[in-house]
Amino acid sequence: YNVGFAYRKLLDDRIVGFYGYFDRHFTQYSGNRFDQITLGTEILGECWDHRFNAYIPTDFGGQGTETGNLSIIANRIYISGLEERAYWGFDYETGKLIRCFGKNQNELRVYGGGFFFQNDAVGYETIAGPRLRLEMRLFDVEMLGEGSRITLNSQVQWDQVRDTQAFA
Repeated sequence: YNVGFAYRKLLDDRIVGFYGYFDRHFTQYSGNRFDQITLGTEILGECWDHRFNAYIPTDFGGQGTETGNLSIIANRIYISGLEERAYWGFDYETGKLIRCFGKNQNELRVYGGGFFFQNDAVGYETIAGPRLRLEMRLFDVEMLGEGSRITLNSQVQWDQVRDTQAFA
């Protein structure tokens, strides 16, 4: 779950906001629990958007949790284990409106940014890299009625640990 606060204010022709959240996540491995604080800020304008988020584990990455399995296969005993640790880090992005189109002034925006996540424990690699995102905002969609909005996103990112990942 996530519990938090957010505040936005219209200043001239921009929306300025900040937020803070407490996040709790249970993993699929023996119900391991990780808590973190997420802090962020954003400046949103008609043409440009800027966002920054910081992720801070409440144990500051100091405690790992382990699970293990014992298997007997063909009269041999195998022990395997898994250790999970929280990473601290941040992500950011800057985006620009590149086109308005249609009678409803639908928008096409492009975002560039990156991310950096780290755990100082031995054997944990830093996860960092660039990210590119494309967003289309459709306003007043006829079948949904006036005031409706649909947002479509596609994203690609790369880092040394997970290689290239794409989402839509």
